[in-house]
Amino acid sequence: MDHTGTSLWSRTLGPCEVDQHRDDRERLRGAFNRCRENAAYLASEIARSLPEFTVHDVTHADALWEYADLILGPAYELTPAEGFVLGCSFLVHDLGMAASAYALHDGGLESNATYQKIVADCRVRGDSQPESKARAFYLRNYHAQEAHEIAMREWASRDGRRFQLIEDNGLREYYGRKIGEIASSHGWSASDVPEKLGGRIGAFPSFTTEWTVDQHKLALILRVCDAAHLDQRRAPPFLAALRRPIGFSALHWEMQQRLGKPHLESDALVYSSSQGFSCDQADSWWLSWESLRMVDKELRLAHSILVDAGKPPFAARRVKGIEEPKLLAKTVATIGWTPVDASPRVSDVSALVKKLGGEQLYGQSVDVPVRELIQNSRDAVKARQALAPLVPAGRVLVTLGSDAEGRYLEVDDGGIGMNESVLSGDLLDFGSSFWSTDRAQQALPGIVGNGFVPVGRFGIGFFSVFMLGNHVKVTTRHCMEAPADTRVLEFLDGVNFRPRLRNSQPEEFRHEPGTAVRIWLTSMAHELLRVGSVDSFQEYVAWLCPAVDVDVDVRYGGVGPKSAVRANDWITISGADLLRRLWARWNTRASYGAHVHASIEKLYGVCGARVRPLTDDSGRPVGRVAVMSGVIPIELWSAVGVVTLGGFRSTAMSNVTGILIGEHSGVSRDSAIPQVDFQRLAAWATDQAMLLDRSRREDEDVTNLESAVETVIRCGGGLGGLPVGYSRNGEVSIEGLRKMAVAQQVLYIAREEMGIDSSRASDLQPSVLVISSRGNAILQNSQGSVQWPPFRSRQHVIVSECFSAWGIQEAKDSPPLSQGRSRESRMNVYAAGPPVMANITILNRQPQSN
Repeated sequence: MDHTGTSLWSRTLGPCEVDQHRDDRERLRGAFNRCRENAAYLASEIARSLPEFTVHDVTHADALWEYADLILGPAYELTPAEGFVLGCSFLVHDLGMAASAYALHDGGLESNATYQKIVADCRVRGDSQPESKARAFYLRNYHAQEAHEIAMREWASRDGRRFQLIEDNGLREYYGRKIGEIASSHGWSASDVPEKLGGRIGAFPSFTTEWTVDQHKLALILRVCDAAHLDQRRAPPFLAALRRPIGFSALHWEMQQRLGKPHLESDALVYSSSQGFSCDQADSWWLSWESLRMVDKELRLAHSILVDAGKPPFAARRVKGIEEPKLLAKTVATIGWTPVDASPRVSDVSALVKKLGGEQLYGQSVDVPVRELIQNSRDAVKARQALAPLVPAGRVLVTLGSDAEGRYLEVDDGGIGMNESVLSGDLLDFGSSFWSTDRAQQALPGIVGNGFVPVGRFGIGFFSVFMLGNHVKVTTRHCMEAPADTRVLEFLDGVNFRPRLRNSQPEEFRHEPGTAVRIWLTSMAHELLRVGSVDSFQEYVAWLCPAVDVDVDVRYGGVGPKSAVRANDWITISGADLLRRLWARWNTRASYGAHVHASIEKLYGVCGARVRPLTDDSGRPVGRVAVMSGVIPIELWSAVGVVTLGGFRSTAMSNVTGILIGEHSGVSRDSAIPQVDFQRLAAWATDQAMLLDRSRREDEDVTNLESAVETVIRCGGGLGGLPVGYSRNGEVSIEGLRKMAVAQQVLYIAREEMGIDSSRASDLQPSVLVISSRGNAILQNSQGSVQWPPFRSRQHVIVSECFSAWGIQEAKDSPPLSQGRSRESRMNVYAAGPPVMANITILNRQPQSN
């Protein structure tokens, strides 16, 4: 059966024996037939552009007449004009999947600005064939949008002739744009159809008045028929053998090869398989399950929309057996296995959000939700900058204030804002980040190519706000919308009840795009923030996002706004100010005495003067750090520096002060690994050793020198004149160690921590070298220390230097202790005075037998 054999064709465009409107009907029929001939050529091009896709040629459009017969029922009324518009919409709706659908005289797809933005995104992401991938993405995701124009588009041949799908100028001018809108609507959500499409179209001027066109009805027919067309005609086995689809496309072909035409039982479409799905084809069966669930959803939505509008419903309103996999398997058969829906599910979503979106993932610190809010705002601001580079950069404003309901924290940004679908969908999709989806690239093409890199990756951070309070209000306006389009999403009791999405009141209108999130704080949350002035709040916010690349201001108790951080100012501010930003939260503790505050203030200058930049191969800054020295409170020592993610505080550093730019090493943002190249890190450490040695030779107060030496060694640096240990003759540098080794046949290396008294250094035996081996880690996260960087310890350096002085080449594939020249023992390290038996490492110039 082709489209002319359907009841719907006969009732609308087909010839009638007795027809008082014969000429008008023939005009419509002729115009449609010529449109079908032209569309068939263009539809055949889809296979060239997207060869992995199932059949989308004119046979698909023809089959939609047949499915419309089935779904509408034999008595459903459509006017001839509606038959013409619907039939043309069938023909047009998928033509945007052919690259040749883009008029050649306009430069074709390659001249399309959106396509070029997607190409730029693909190049930035490092795709091997960016043009090919961008073309497939555009044709797949934008074809419905392009359908809007295709009915009116013109193609030119080399000899100057021009072609259009609808050749009848009068019908094209009157119906063409409506055909395009209806065809385009199959890419919308069903609920958008009544809102975005106009109502009934009056009859064409020369037609009878009754030949109106109901756009809503036709759009719903198109979308349900297009969704329902799943049968072997779209995936012929021989064609599959020729094209050999792979991956997810192969599942689509395999699934549709086994499905026959559905039939109607009562109000349900019944799908069946020509042959069962084997266990090896289980993934294809589950794809049929998901596809038919989508068909069921479209039928139910269409029925609801039509009934609510007082229009006749379709005969088909659901898919039979879709309620349970076992029910569907009665008609879409399986062989040797039983479909049981064992996919992961969450029975208590609110409990999961409370656990993974709060304390179970992040701990009890209120710093986390404040940081996450600022980070989300940063992403929104950078996204808007990437989308509209000429628009002045937005800023983030963090407010701690109070109103009639109590104390609140609010983070407001001048970012891209959220439309309704993001606000009610992606924002609340726990565990899925909007920026990582195809929806983001489709909605915001080109932002990746313009340099946008989101900090948010996992779609969890927003839910951490409920650690601060249960009443949360999100007010947002998308950058492409007007102030009156501002929307409000409000949580009145955390995630225990569904939030309320409403239109804003006039006093809530945002006159600039962006988003504000306000949380009314619990008494505990406010207490934990521990800020008492705008200055301390400013220091706290800067401490949270010390290297952020957008401007961040604060307001406290009605005072402000006051700048906390300027975009990327961590690169240019003085070393002392950088450390003041990183240590401020501890330096302001009232429990410290005046002498402690004075000591910390002195270290700002001493350590700040040694802060040096680190860059990557392209010259991009990846750090500004110094090896730590000086006496500070014990709780500050393990957090003198920080590895940042997107400019936000992540993993704490001890022994190294300043900032290193990091990358994710886990879901939680307190787990980051620095991006610095190890060779550059080693060069920086060598420079730090030189600066430390110069400082102590110039009588500056360089304390905790042993920890500084250990840090230089751990980072792969050379010690220069710094001591690697001490002997009876005093400090021993690397050069001194080599001289000591040359003069001895055996060296004894003792660890100071084993009860050795540094005040008795002159009593040591001549061949004893005493070292410190505290082994302090640099990176510290919530799970403890992290082994970074992977360089050798002080003892390994000493062994290597001694072997080198003796002319022994150290084996690269085995540690020195396995070469028969080094062993562990106990001995008295002193030549005079009370003996001390210590664990030592004995290094021998000559190999020793076991």
